[in-house]
Amino acid sequence: MTTKPILILGGTGKTGRRLAERLTARNIPVRIGSRAGTPPFDWLDKETWGRALEGVGAVYISYYPDIAV
Repeated sequence: MTTKPILILGGTGKTGRRLAERLTARNIPVRIGSRAGTPPFDWLDKETWGRALEGVGAVYISYYPDIAV
């Protein structure tokens, strides 16, 4: 099992929130990627990407229409 957190982009939405709850219930560390998160993550501000990705073992991208096309 990984000790590095899984970054959940869209983690404050319906799907991301449920995923975070299930991973946490299995003692898998998570980091929520959001503008209000710590560290903050914003799709439109590339300067936030590096800190949000630092130290994570995987990333889950919840549906985001502009990049899902």
